[in-house]
Formats: sequence, structure tokens, C-alpha cells
Amino acid sequence: MTLGTSLKAHRQTLGYTKAQFGSLLGITSEYVGHLERDSWPYRPSHVLQRRLAQVLEIEVAELSIPSRARRLAKPGRMVSGQEWTLGARLAQRRYDLGLSQVVVARRMGVDATSICRWERDRTHPSAKMLAKLARALACSVARLRDGVGEEEH
Repeated sequence: MTLGTSLKAHRQTLGYTKAQFGSLLGITSEYVGHLERDSWPYRPSHVLQRRLAQVLEIEVAELSIPSRARRLAKPGRMVSGQEWTLGARLAQRRYDLGLSQVVVARRMGVDATSICRWERDRTHPSAKMLAKLARALACSVARLRDGVGEEEH
């Protein structure tokens, strides 16, 4: 059972609408909907986890909250047989380090949408941005660009 299905089942058992439930938690009904559909990219904060459990009258452990590592989208796209795209290498390196797109973007001083576009190969970073990415991901430019090279320590 996922967090979303668990929340929805408990909320409905108690007879709360999304709006009522959100009001009790101090969040919007839209956010409740995202949580119930498991479509929010981040797990709830520890404070919200405790409030959820309190309002639902259950233990936090019963919420089935995924660990951070499982919640990051696991990359794995390959094209042309065994060739990884630049975006796939970026996503894999970020995933291996356990970083979100937001964290990498903050380290670089760019918007998280840029990281998303690069990982999806919609656009490509400039040489300057690729160097910043390599620093943010503690690896060489060659490793990101070509899939070869060493990690920085």
C-alpha cells in the first residue's frame, strides 16, 4: 500500500472531505489530492507526517512513507542500444548521490526546471553550465558528457 492509498482510505474511513482534512492539517485540499495520488515529488516533512498520523489516529509507521532514496525518480533511459544520453547520465549521477533536482539547481544557482530539461534531453547545458554541473555532482565534465572519467573526491 502506498502513502496515497493509505491516506485516502483512512481519510474516507473518518468521513473527512479533502478540504476538511486539509484544514485539519493546515494544508490545501490540492496538496491532499497530490499526496493521495502519490504525485508529489517529495515525501512529507516530519512535522506533516506527525500531524497526518495524529489526525488519522494512527502511528507514523502506518503511513507507508517511502524513504528518500526510493522517492527520487530512478533514471535508466538509454538510446541507440547501449548509448546513454547526456540527460540520462546527469539523472543517474544525481540519483546515485541521492540529490533532488532542486538541490543540484541551488548548488549551481539555476532554476530546477533547467535541471529537468537537461535530464530529459529537451535542452543541453552550455559548456559553462556543464562545468558547474560537474562541480555540483562531484565528477568530471568528461564523465557527464561522454560517460568516461573519474569522480572527484
